[in-house]
Amino acid sequence: MSLRTVKYDYGVHPGKGSWTISENPGQDPDGWWTFWHLERAPSSKQPIPYPMEPVMEWMRKTEVQTLPNRRRIEMLQPDWQWGKRRLVMLSIHNLHHQMRLNPQTLQLACALIDRLLSLKRTSPEDFPVLAVAALFAAANRLEEVDSPARFCEFCPNFKPEEVERWRFRLVEALGDTLSVRCPDDWLQYYQERGGKWTEKEIAISRFLVKMAYLYEDFIGVLPSTMFWATRYVAACILSPDRVLHSLPKEHPVTVAALRLDALLARDVKIDGLSLADEKYSPASVQVFELVTGYYESGKRLSLLRFPGE
Repeated sequence: MSLRTVKYDYGVHPGKGSWTISENPGQDPDGWWTFWHLERAPSSKQPIPYPMEPVMEWMRKTEVQTLPNRRRIEMLQPDWQWGKRRLVMLSIHNLHHQMRLNPQTLQLACALIDRLLSLKRTSPEDFPVLAVAALFAAANRLEEVDSPARFCEFCPNFKPEEVERWRFRLVEALGDTLSVRCPDDWLQYYQERGGKWTEKEIAISRFLVKMAYLYEDFIGVLPSTMFWATRYVAACILSPDRVLHSLPKEHPVTVAALRLDALLARDVKIDGLSLADEKYSPASVQVFELVTGYYESGKRLSLLRFPGE
């Protein structure tokens, strides 16, 4: 069976050479799902086999420049507790469900929160209004929502002027919010260049991104890495008997995927349920049940064999 192969440059990792990921949508002759193929250049100084186009180069540059920093958050925020951040993220998720905004808007709002916490000391008392302002800022950029009045209909404790003022502070602190990247940016990028995934694959991947944003463990993980890691886990959930590891265990995508796999196995019933909204998003409940069923069956991404094992 012939395979359509699309090669994606994965950038240069210092000291580890140049990595190139090839996505092979389909089955190989042996019946195994060939998810990624990895090629490694002999030296990190060797030119990348498939040069990055300008758009990808810009996206990779900006995602590194705007990446939040977990250590800086702990240093900047007074009496910091990670549980406070989780409450902020959950409130953003709930408001996003109620307003039926786009998935990318949710991801950007979460990224803006982490970016702000990495740059500016913020009082915990301001977190509730900051959550609304971040979602408004994201919707303003991606969905052309110009007025915060609609947000205040769902959050009557805040006035539109207050939300607008905090949105302005957010934009002022971060500068150009257009440069803040999220995993769905990469989904859009690859779809525009021929990448094809089913609606179910995309839905599971987005649900996993939501889960990842709840955990401080993923602060500092590149959005492009998170995109591929969630795609990796989603492929395992949909085809648990047809997936092989084709990336080495130390690869950033594999590391992120295994970390997410461990957290899902531990917390998906509790945290995943908080993200499944039957009233506003019935599809999220179906995805939650699918992901939960995978882990309840005892299957784990970490149980698969890696190259060389």
